[in-house]
Amino acid sequence: MEPVVDSLPVPILYYVSHTPKHHKSFIRVSIAHQLISWLVWAIGTRLKTNVGLLRYLQELSFDLFLSRKLKYPCILVSTAIIPISARKNFEAGGLNIFVAGNPYDGHISRLLESESIKYGIKIKNAYTFLPRLNFIDRFVSAQHEIVSQSVVTHESFLGTFPGVQKTLVPYELIPNPSLFPDIAIPKHEAFTFLYLASSVWLKGLTYLIDAWNILGKTNSRLVIAGPIYPDVMQAIKDKLPRSVECIGFVPAANLNRLYRESHVCIVPSLADNHPATIPEAMFCGLPVITTQGCGSRSLISDGKTGFVVPIADAEALAHRIRWFLEHPYQADQMGRSARATIDSIDSTKQSLKLAALLQKRISCQGI
Repeated sequence: MEPVVDSLPVPILYYVSHTPKHHKSFIRVSIAHQLISWLVWAIGTRLKTNVGLLRYLQELSFDLFLSRKLKYPCILVSTAIIPISARKNFEAGGLNIFVAGNPYDGHISRLLESESIKYGIKIKNAYTFLPRLNFIDRFVSAQHEIVSQSVVTHESFLGTFPGVQKTLVPYELIPNPSLFPDIAIPKHEAFTFLYLASSVWLKGLTYLIDAWNILGKTNSRLVIAGPIYPDVMQAIKDKLPRSVECIGFVPAANLNRLYRESHVCIVPSLADNHPATIPEAMFCGLPVITTQGCGSRSLISDGKTGFVVPIADAEALAHRIRWFLEHPYQADQMGRSARATIDSIDSTKQSLKLAALLQKRISCQGI
């Protein structure tokens, strides 16, 4: 049954930008769009084109094709950047709701600008490509409401776009238990700190390496797992002591062992909506050191399941790493508390909160 909104004509269509293809209400925007998007990425990467330009062209293509499908005002719930479609719907009297999957791109751009100055480099990616940033601002300004599912993303939008309502609906990622079975895996004989990420600038790896060097010589080890982007590697390659092991990409099948043989997980991101590493590590019984820039910091109870430190602060990271080195036996107890925290989360209720909010907005005349 289609809901009735007094201020809108019926029938009402719901366009959700990213929906699983097997979903019964999935509407394909255009096969042509999919082909164009693939060609843009394939040709662009071969020509080593700025990834920011490629993302912009893909998003613009999707937006253009979607806008053609908007024949009358609708409830437009989006996770994608679609300013043309959103403005068309806005001016026609429809309702626009943006479910933000990442912190505000303008906020991220400012962080990267600071990093560029500090390291004397030019960072070129989707968050520094000015036409795309302007594209995003046009989209957000055409929204009635921005819904964020982490406090970091919510805070990044505060103080921006004064005419747009900002709403926080907290959500925590829950690891798939089948990928992380509770099996007996002994801890490594050396006290091990684990960092696991695809290391772009926002992941904060440079600060972790600086923190490790502040500590000086220790009997512990730091494992860096995941690919390291060339510009990040350039910044850290001369700082890597022998106690740091860079092991590269780790297949999903090996993650359970990697987590469980470690003692503490470190997630030093500058801006990260919900890094999966934090709940995965906690599910595997590890305390976590993370930053104020991680949305999943809400899982961390300081001194009980780990520690939260300021972003871009090597001294603060070193202080908490040193704490674990001085209190190694407390890591096990904190790890058990971390696992209990994950076990206490009801993922079904989390999803229902967002669904209830969207249904409430849909059933009202406006926002």
